[in-house]
Amino acid sequence: MIETRSVGRRVERVDALSKALGTAAYVEDIQVPGMLHAALTRSFSPHAVVTVEEAPARSAPGVEGVLSSATIGTVAPGGPSFDPACHDFERDPAFDPQPGDFRLFDRRVRYVGEPVAAVAARTRKEAQAAADRVDVRYRPLTSAVSIEDAIAMDAVVIHDSISSNIADTFRVATGDPESAFAGADRVVESGFDTPRQKQCQLEPTGCLVIPATDGRMEVWTSHQSPHRARSTLAHLFSIPETRLRVVNPEIGGAFGKADALTAEPYALALSLVTGSPVRLVFSRTEDFVGTEARHPMVAEVAMSLSAEGLITGVKARCRVDWGAYRSHSPRVLRVIANQFLQTYDIPNADIEVVGVFTNTPVAGAFRGYGGPQSVFALEHMMDVAARSVGVDPLAFRKRHRMRDGVPWGPQGRPLDLSGFDETLRVASETFGWGDSTAPPPESHLRRGRGMAMTSWKSGIAGKPGSIDLSGATVCLNRDGTVDLRVAAIEMGTGIRTTLAQICADTLGVAVGSVRTVPADSAATPFDSGANASRSLYRCGQAVMAAATKARDRMLASAADILEVDAADLTVADGVVFAVGAPGYGISVADLARRALMKGVDIVETAYTEFENAPTYAVHCAEVDIDIDTGELTVNRMLAVQDVGTAINPTIVEGQIEGATHQGLGYALTEELIVDEGGVLVNGNLMDYTVTYAGDGPTIEVQIVECPDPTGPFGAKGAGEPSIMLPAPAVANAVLDAVRVSVTSLPLTPEKLLAALTDRNSDEGLPV
Repeated sequence: MIETRSVGRRVERVDALSKALGTAAYVEDIQVPGMLHAALTRSFSPHAVVTVEEAPARSAPGVEGVLSSATIGTVAPGGPSFDPACHDFERDPAFDPQPGDFRLFDRRVRYVGEPVAAVAARTRKEAQAAADRVDVRYRPLTSAVSIEDAIAMDAVVIHDSISSNIADTFRVATGDPESAFAGADRVVESGFDTPRQKQCQLEPTGCLVIPATDGRMEVWTSHQSPHRARSTLAHLFSIPETRLRVVNPEIGGAFGKADALTAEPYALALSLVTGSPVRLVFSRTEDFVGTEARHPMVAEVAMSLSAEGLITGVKARCRVDWGAYRSHSPRVLRVIANQFLQTYDIPNADIEVVGVFTNTPVAGAFRGYGGPQSVFALEHMMDVAARSVGVDPLAFRKRHRMRDGVPWGPQGRPLDLSGFDETLRVASETFGWGDSTAPPPESHLRRGRGMAMTSWKSGIAGKPGSIDLSGATVCLNRDGTVDLRVAAIEMGTGIRTTLAQICADTLGVAVGSVRTVPADSAATPFDSGANASRSLYRCGQAVMAAATKARDRMLASAADILEVDAADLTVADGVVFAVGAPGYGISVADLARRALMKGVDIVETAYTEFENAPTYAVHCAEVDIDIDTGELTVNRMLAVQDVGTAINPTIVEGQIEGATHQGLGYALTEELIVDEGGVLVNGNLMDYTVTYAGDGPTIEVQIVECPDPTGPFGAKGAGEPSIMLPAPAVANAVLDAVRVSVTSLPLTPEKLLAALTDRNSDEGLPV
């Protein structure tokens, strides 16, 4: 049994001081002698064949290199297609082209803002001026900027390699849903509409490429999966992977935005053609159009219920806007479908999700990865169904939650729902579910309460065609300190700190003596990336395994030195000593030095097991609605989540609070709007309405700890579940307050007032 001295404690983050003082170095902070600056020329047309003339840019002051469709072949022979999501090497066969893959500077552009040329110059201002001088001529093609336009019978096909704009269809069917609906006592159904949402991370997207003296190319980037990025970039430019080094500097937030190639290919291409270091940093407007956003979805959902008030079946028909290219969309499609069946024991289901190409900016990875769309629809339908049979929404959920003991995960181990039950209990008691609420302060206000719950996974182990692997190397130094080499991406999650805590307690040393080496494809073992609530769970597994091996080596070496059986030794506070005789021992520093003198270097590497852990979350919301204006105020938001073990409670609470805040933005204000011409109307922080810290209530966070045997010290993933629940919890509170079901996000005053007006008109009430 390993004694925990830092795990479970509020250890200060290792990067806290540098970020508080502003000394942390991000891509835009790094200065390199001879560095050029890059800028992109972007399309003004949503769909066209383009002809590019580079000469006006080449003659501009300070320009050192220009690339477009006419010249890209000099550095990317054959102009191969690639997957921006960097899953190319996971395909079978590897790097097999798929419809909707991206090409650098294709002669056909498919959305407003697609890059058509790239310029490198001595200053950023000169680069942008030259990019503006690139002569682009357009032969317009008919465009489809909405799902309806794209699937119309006469729609122009956006990608010639397929016969329509239907990019993919994924269907999950269980039991006999047709019989369930045919024999139902009642059926409830509704349509749903969820918006594009932008990550709005603090750091603008950027990349710095440095040609190294040994012939390698160093790519400094905020990418969330450096090993995957290296494979795709090597494929794209026909470079051996050993010549590419992908490194993470500090990252100012990502939330999925940086899980796709954006600036990297262009900076690398310009560096290859000029032979100089090149940095490309997007403007904030470019960040909106040039990086991926959450997928918009429209859906029709129906539930069948028995005379006893039990759900007998569910049907869903969802259409998802992929934007112009493929990227993460096929996997998001599958998450949307599967999440309808993740939480409840519904015997008969038919879930169909259709992906559609449109002439709009690319949709891709965003925290929750499809979960917020389907959870919003499912959880609101749970309240609608509960009210239709006169059952309390909490009791209705308890009645239908997934069954204990069903095979779950890649190993098919029996599902243990004790964490779910405890999360529900804590949420209902903390929120006072079922207690009477105080009336709103004014007569034109109506008060309501709502809840939502979900189950999620820690990582993607078991998903077909996916690699879910993390490695870690533990190196014991001669002074007793430890280098922890792991490609865990620190993007605000505190992962370097929590992994150091896991390593320190496993080895028996102080957490301050462990240094977590930043992700570097040339120095850290393979990692699938920071996504899918996997970093702490999967990287933590690898760290604990590697540290355990290193600890065993330490004890074996100490046994030889102390002439004591290794089984009788332990490690604590940086000292290896005999159990029961703490005065007889050797410091870890002295042990490392003496072991090395005997030819033993205590360096151990280990990888994750093929496992997964379920996570559970419940949110409760209280709202007031002004029936005269439709204005919605969230008075209270409670987020309760089972995290297995809170390695660092402060960091876990921050993750849950941040996810909940993002979820409130999705619920109330955020919608990236594309007009009929394919142009982003509000693609900037002035017009895109992000919720700020003072815009909502103080988010109450309650951690539930039901350790999972597969996680490091029992920990599970924690980063994503809480982004999925604010929207349905608030929508359900609206339903409770005014008996109106509003199913289009965001829940703006205009939508709420229109729904109230329709309800009053239908009921003959004064409008």
